[in-house]
Parts: sequence; C-alpha cells; structure tokens
Amino acid sequence: MKSKPSTNLKPTNPIVPPSLKLTSSPIPSGFKINKRTIVSNDFKPRAKKLMADSSPNSTTDNDTLITSTEEFKFLYKLFVPNKYLIKNNKMSLNHLLTHLPLIIPSTYDNKKDYSPLNLQIHLFLSTIMVKYVNSWYLTKLNTDNYDVLQLIYQVLMEFVRNFSSRVNKVIKSEVTLFNLVDEISVAINTHILDLVNDNNRYDLKIFDEYYMNANLKNSFAYDPHKDLQTIIEDYLENSHIIFERNTDPLTYFRILVKNILEVIYSNDSPVNPLSSTIITNLTITIVSDLVLSIIFEKLSSPNFILNDVIGNIVDLVIDSIDARTASNKQVKAKQDTTTYYDKVQFYITAAYTRLSRLIVSTKSVEPKSTSKDTQVDIFGSSVFQLVNTIGNLSARKPLVSSIISIVVQSLQLNSWIYNKVNSIFSAYVMKKLIQSPILGEQSLSGLISSLRLNIFYKESTEEQAPSSPDSYTTIDQLTEKIYDLIKNKIPQSFANPIISPRYSFFGLVGENDQDLKVRIRRMLVIFNYNASAAYDNNNNINSTCDLNKLLIVNILDTIVRNLYPELT
Repeated sequence: MKSKPSTNLKPTNPIVPPSLKLTSSPIPSGFKINKRTIVSNDFKPRAKKLMADSSPNSTTDNDTLITSTEEFKFLYKLFVPNKYLIKNNKMSLNHLLTHLPLIIPSTYDNKKDYSPLNLQIHLFLSTIMVKYVNSWYLTKLNTDNYDVLQLIYQVLMEFVRNFSSRVNKVIKSEVTLFNLVDEISVAINTHILDLVNDNNRYDLKIFDEYYMNANLKNSFAYDPHKDLQTIIEDYLENSHIIFERNTDPLTYFRILVKNILEVIYSNDSPVNPLSSTIITNLTITIVSDLVLSIIFEKLSSPNFILNDVIGNIVDLVIDSIDARTASNKQVKAKQDTTTYYDKVQFYITAAYTRLSRLIVSTKSVEPKSTSKDTQVDIFGSSVFQLVNTIGNLSARKPLVSSIISIVVQSLQLNSWIYNKVNSIFSAYVMKKLIQSPILGEQSLSGLISSLRLNIFYKESTEEQAPSSPDSYTTIDQLTEKIYDLIKNKIPQSFANPIISPRYSFFGLVGENDQDLKVRIRRMLVIFNYNASAAYDNNNNINSTCDLNKLLIVNILDTIVRNLYPELT
C-alpha cells in the first residue's frame, strides 16, 4: 500500500552549517507557553489586526489568526516533523514553538528561553521569505523543492543569531556597553552642534557659515548665489561616503552586509553557504535592500525622531511629573492634619529610609575589580556633554554646573576615592541601563512585530491604524509642549514654596518666553528641515529629512564598529 505523500516538504540533503541543523529545540520542562503574550503586541496601533497581532482578549482568535498566515505555514514546513501534521490534520502553534530553533540567546545566563521574542524574529524572517523569495521561486520556477529556500532562511537566521550574540556580549560587558553609549552620544552631540543655529537669519548653522565665508573669502569654493539644497548636498557629501553624488546609497548597505556575512562565515567555518554566488547575492539583496534600507528610512524620518522619540520622551516626563505632583499633594494634605512632632518624625524616617536604600543599592552593584582597564569613567561620559548641549545647562544653571565641577575635581585629587566613587556610580548606572524595560523581552517582541508590520505591510497598517491624538503634526506644537515642561511642569515638581511660578527655573538673564520658544524651535527644526518646505518655515512635520540620514548612518557606523571590530 502506497504511503500518503507528505505535505510537509523538507529538503533531502540540506547544506546547513553544524550550528544551524534543523533539530528540535524543546522548551524547558515546566515552562508554560502563554499564547496571549506571544501574539499580543503593546507597541502596535490598536486598530492593527495583522499577522501575529490581534486583540489579547481572545486566545482562540489569536491562535487562528497566527496559524492562518503564510509565514506560520512556511515555518511549519521547515521545522515541524510530518507526523504532527498527519496525526492531527492541522497545524498547531504549540508544535511550532516546541520545534523552532532558538535564535536569541538569553541575556542572563540562560535563565530565560525568550520564546515570544524568538517567535517574533522567526516571523520577521519568514515574512521576508514569503513576500520576496517564495512568491517567485515556487511559482515562476514551478517547483516544490525547498532546498534553496531552506538554505536562504538558514543564512538569514545565522545572520540574526550572530548579531544577537554580539549584542549580548556588549550588554554583559560594562566597559563595551559604556563605550557604545558614549560614542552614540558623541555622534548626536556633534550633529546638534554642527546644525543648530544661534542666529535668526537661517534655520541651520551650515547656511550661516557658508554665506559668511562666501562674503568674506575671495574663493571660487564659495558661491554666494548657491541655493540651500545644494549647500545641504555638499555638506552631506563631505560628511559621509553614503551621500556621494552619482552613487546609489544602497551600495553602501550592500557592501556592509557583504562584509558582515564574510565575518560570520569566516574561512574556518566547516560549511560555507556563501560559496554559492546566487545565494550570496540574494541574501545581500534581501538584507540590504529589503530590510536595512527600509529601517534606515524609517528611523531617519522626521515623524519618527520628533514624535516617536522626542515627543514620547516629553510625554513620559510630563506624566511622571504629574504623578509625582499628585502624590506630593496627597502627602501635603495628610501632613496638614498631623502635629509638628509627627512631621519631624516623618522627615527623619524618610531620610533614613532613602539613605539605607542608597547604601544597599551601592553595595549590591559595587564591582569586584577597580582596575583601570576594566573600569569606566562615568563622570567623563559624553552623555553629560550631550545633556549640556541640549539644555545649555552651563549657561542656564551656572551655579549648579560649577558645584558639580568642583566636586568632581575634588574627588580627582585622591585617585583611590575617585575610582571608588566612580566604580559605584558607573556600576549602578550600567545595571539600571541593562535592566531597563526597553531591553525587556516584551518590549523587544513588540518592537520587532511593529517593525515587521510597518516594513512589509505598510499600506495595510496605515489604512487600519487611526492617527494618534497625542502625535504632533507641527514643530510649533512640540515646541509649546517642551516650553510648558520647562517653564511650568519642572518647577512645580519640586513642590517648594521658595520656587514660585514666576521664577524662571531654566531661564537666562534677559531671556523672555518668546526667546526660550525660539531656542527650542531651533533645536527641533534640524530634525525636520527640508529646503522644499521653506514656505512654512518647516513647521509641518515633513516626510523626509536628509540631515537625519546623516545622524542615523553615523549611529549605525558606531554600532557596527562596536559589534564587528573585525571590520575596522
């Protein structure tokens, strides 16, 4: 009797490196799969119901939604044995989760298996295959052989696995993580210093400098009649090779991806799938053209920087201050009904509690070694320079800045005390950074799912997702919000009768409210400037900003340089 042909097609002789064998990766015993957690996405707009994202109120609907997608079916063909499909005559999410290879390593010594995050990464890679590879390979070549598809998927999977392992090493290394954050801060700080203009004539500093040189220098290098867009193009071309004229920017990403793949599959690799020119070129095209370049455009868009980054940070700070103010009002109302003795006892208890927590927290993060080779200089971090550039704190709060400078210089007089204090503070800051919710599994899962929808299903998500009422559509709106934060919210948060609402907490001598708003706007407009939108002073949030691309590509170079030192 002839056996029933299998619907779960698998290659007969896959060319897979030993580290990527399609073996089962069972979930540890005792681990309960929470399907609601896996398929829900807190980062997505509420109206989105695509692929693995749906309302978390119905687990059955979630399972049906994810198992009905082409991405899920493709993963099932690759990793789930035939017997599960034949026995149940259906595809189960549990079976897929049990057999999916683990791509993301645990950040904390394998205490977590990162199943939801692992699934979202597989769905991301599967979407690439379904939309851009399977569609033409299976149909136009009229074949049902999955050998090539599986090999391409393995290369993509190893690319992500290698990247995540290097990120994991950076997170575990205090010095490397500090250097990465420090270099990113330098890139952002340099970008702001080069572009923010303190004069009123032009929106950008590079315009002022160019026309000033054109008027003062007798040189053909400066044309006083050159238009603003050409000045921007010249500035970008002199700042990074990706902006070189008559060159496709995708060339830069292709070369970058090719070099990274060569590092991953070095000469000592037992099996190198990149020995096939077709597989190599196809993988480079997929990663560079379909993923990296689209993410680059997304991250460099004014809407992302002004709304998703700056706007969200401002909203979070305001919400935190409002919550703190409300809590202080409740405490104050309670204190009004207590005696003077009870108030003194309350303040002494609160001070003792905070001091105890500080001692315990510093003891828990105190490093074992204070060697200069393994210690970071938290007081010399470029993050402080970036904060000072953004807020101009050295001019607005000179007394506070001077006190901090004197304290640091006094500590430096005794190297032992300085190293001790520096090691405690640096370990504490690095611990808080590593334990940040942004690096949590749920946040990363939602971020990857959101990226997948925005990249590969952009039209559908834009149609279904309503515009957020909290989003800012103009620079002036965001300027007013930041102005209210600086002028009202921050002074009120101190709840101190010494600081009255009329006191300009961050004000400069001779600076009025309008001057403060102008300075805030000058800082924001560099992330939205477009020469073609000069008719409204670049007030409306533009769709593109070439200057943002310079910032993002510099940050990208910094990340690649720290993750792949072999390329330098």
